[in-house]
Amino acid sequence: VENCAVDFPSGRAGATNIRLDQDYFIPGLSRLVEIVHHHGAKIAIQINHSGPSGVPAKTEGLGPVGASAVSYSPRLATPRVLEQKEIEDIIEKYAQAMLRAKKAGFDAAELHGAHGYLMAHFMSSFTNRRKDEYGGDLEGRLRFPLKIIRRSRELVGAAYPIIMRMSGDEFLEGGRDLEGSQEVARIFAQEGIDAIHVTAGTHPALHPSGTLTVDPVAYEQGWRVYLAEAIKGVVDISVIAVGVIREPAFAEAALARGKADFVAIGRGLIADPDWALKAREGRETEIRRCISCNEGCIRRRALMDVPMRCALNPEVGRLPRLRARPIEGTPKRVLVVGGGAGGMEAARVLKLRGHEVTVWERKGVLGGQLLLAGAPWFKKKLIWFLEYLTRQMRILSIPCELNMEATPEKVLAFAPDEVILATGAEPEIPPIPGIVGSHVKSLEEVLVGDYEGGGVPVVVMGGGIKGAEVALFLAEKGERVTIVEMLP
Repeated sequence: VENCAVDFPSGRAGATNIRLDQDYFIPGLSRLVEIVHHHGAKIAIQINHSGPSGVPAKTEGLGPVGASAVSYSPRLATPRVLEQKEIEDIIEKYAQAMLRAKKAGFDAAELHGAHGYLMAHFMSSFTNRRKDEYGGDLEGRLRFPLKIIRRSRELVGAAYPIIMRMSGDEFLEGGRDLEGSQEVARIFAQEGIDAIHVTAGTHPALHPSGTLTVDPVAYEQGWRVYLAEAIKGVVDISVIAVGVIREPAFAEAALARGKADFVAIGRGLIADPDWALKAREGRETEIRRCISCNEGCIRRRALMDVPMRCALNPEVGRLPRLRARPIEGTPKRVLVVGGGAGGMEAARVLKLRGHEVTVWERKGVLGGQLLLAGAPWFKKKLIWFLEYLTRQMRILSIPCELNMEATPEKVLAFAPDEVILATGAEPEIPPIPGIVGSHVKSLEEVLVGDYEGGGVPVVVMGGGIKGAEVALFLAEKGERVTIVEMLP
């Protein structure tokens, strides 16, 4: 269960942060635990203090706090330096939150010691510039988390599983590298931590370190696993690997080769909550693999403070309203015009509800604009979604007639009860003299037309996302590219 606040409101990390700072919250969380246990699963909770990532609008004006007056980025507010008495109070709050987690019935609890949060701020030489016992050398920088672990053990006992989440590499000049993290991991293991959850980076607002915390679409599947493997090599406790792990076979290989003892999946379970069930049942090809677009989860939840959604899974945040239930009454004969993402998703849901559905696509292949969007190498994961949808058409035996252009006469002859128009958007061609010519190509002609570069000068008209993407695509084909953009 996502990170919850040990101190409210100053430790709040987000507009909808779960809380464990008072006994008042134990009954509600215990009901969650009971439901999960009823279905045969284990459940743990992550406890945290936002620290330097605190935003005044979310912390009732209190603002960020930290080990030192050092932020991860000039775009972030400088944290107020915590006094020693405040540090001792927060240590107790962490431990009391750990005890509440145990009382609520959670099978384990994870301390968040990574990314841009309070514990990480104390642990890093980049941000911890203190001169007292909580700073200086490694022993001083680790005093804060170690005191939290020791006090928590006093309250929950030696048998209760405690996990530590930490960055295997902060990817930050002046921060902690992999070798330094191995030393920290050894100390945590000696202190009685039961498992180490190895992530990377610091704060999402800091580039490039932040993009290594919340990986965008271009990053390779499981690229962080090497960090877990390196940590596993120096400790004798369980190690958890995380980061863009999207396929059961990839996860299984990491375990089989001894790179980790557990695999953590986050965004992948938002895109497909049945990920584990499909893996267990041998239906890996039916998994709706997360494409790391970060639109519905990270952008909406963390940056916009609005409910989570998912670009691939329309049920997220709307259950049970959008779940595809069987219809009551007579099924309809439905024609879906357009075999892009919208058309195929509509057909999938219609068939699951029990309707008789047919898809017509004007071109000779399904996919629509997904074919364009997934053409550049750095967005190949978008093709995963296309593969999922086309497999669903086959699995559900949905007729898809290709090279079929819908005309009024054809539609009337088909005689559907309902028609869904999913024909997508058409590009607007500006009325510029000379724009019609053999030397002028559309984005579609370039991206899906087996374009071969000739090392010639090319002008891309428009420097938005599409223009920038096609410019990079052309440059990698060897063309000499200039972008022309009317905005400043």
